[in-house]
Amino acid sequence: MAGTELVKCPMLKENIDVAYCIELQMIANKEIKPTQTEEHFTAKDYAVCLKCKKQVCPTPDIIS
Repeated sequence: MAGTELVKCPMLKENIDVAYCIELQMIANKEIKPTQTEEHFTAKDYAVCLKCKKQVCPTPDIIS
């Protein structure tokens, strides 16, 4: 059974699934459009995402 892989997200200030982290990075980099779930995030929020070390290496911080 696969475990849960989480990263510490500075934009959301909580642990999130690594796949969602990558999705947020793609939105921040304007590679994909945000869904309704992400529509409330601002350019300021995505600026935090763009500065995150996970932009370079989105490896999990927590595996459970």
